[in-house]
Amino acid sequence: GGERMGAAAIAARIPLSRATPRGRDSASGLAFDEPGGPLVAVFGLAGGAGTSTLSLLLARQAAAGSSCPVLLTEADPFHAGLAVLAGRATPHALLELAERVAADTAPSETFIELESGLRLVAATPQRGPAADPDAVRTLLGEARAAHGLVVVDCGMNWSGDCPALLAATHILWSIPA
Repeated sequence: GGERMGAAAIAARIPLSRATPRGRDSASGLAFDEPGGPLVAVFGLAGGAGTSTLSLLLARQAAAGSSCPVLLTEADPFHAGLAVLAGRATPHALLELAERVAADTAPSETFIELESGLRLVAATPQRGPAADPDAVRTLLGEARAAHGLVVVDCGMNWSGDCPALLAATHILWSIPA
């Protein structure tokens, strides 16, 4: 029950309308055509190091060349850098979605599509109770199963118990110049 609802909530497993990958002539090599791809956690060593910008640009580049959807989200709903950069926000932050999915009360709309193939889960700045780390890891696992790539902007939250860090297949660090 709950795991299936989690997958439906975060990704809806909606196939993209484009039948063939775009941008294969791109030199980036960032193309994801099958779900279950990597989960990249992006961490900053200092505020203003560019974690949100790096996360957004990585997700945009990957979505441009992929036939499988790419999910971009953020781990810290208080700072909300992605919503500011993207100029759009979702009603619920990742942590709130994790709690709602775990309680089988997931909302029907969980993400917005920024551009073709690029899904965003990022709310305006908000404070709330801390989410259960297991619920967040479970939701990230479901998101990974439904997307070619998941990019999580973790800001400066790089503690050893960070759910995105524990779920990540790849880690990127940004440092101030």
